[in-house]
Amino acid sequence: MKWDIDMKIPSNEKLWITITDENNNIFYITSNKDRSIYYAYSEKDGKLGKAKTPVELEEQFIYTKKGKSK
Repeated sequence: MKWDIDMKIPSNEKLWITITDENNNIFYITSNKDRSIYYAYSEKDGKLGKAKTPVELEEQFIYTKKGKSK
């Protein structure tokens, strides 16, 4: 499946989810092919970081503890 996104995701990664927060910031969660490492990207800032689970990335880079976006 091809995704219509405005930024380039590395070809060795698979896009899993696109998140748009209440401020219309767009985030992407990807992983390597065997899903051992997940990556977070922002359309505005590019690559944000990596973690072993997508939930870690959401908590660290996208959502605060109260569920609001950063």
